[in-house]
Amino acid sequence: MAAGLGVSILPASFQRVQLSEMSWLPIDEQDAVSEMWLVWSKHHEQGALAKRFREALLSWKSEHNEAKRGWKCAVNHKAK
Repeated sequence: MAAGLGVSILPASFQRVQLSEMSWLPIDEQDAVSEMWLVWSKHHEQGALAKRFREALLSWKSEHNEAKRGWKCAVNHKAK
């Protein structure tokens, strides 16, 4: 972020952190949505906490109506 290469969405309470290189812009739209991605490597071992976090998110996703929530799943395999 400080290098001018990032954008982040944070709770309004984070505005208490005074950083001169950051600009705060409110999101006023009530129905604002954003994509969220969960990415992991199947080629590297994950710790127990990371595995539980991934499983919890995937379980939550499967319990919600995908069409209404706008869920999209994508799998991208790098070519060898």
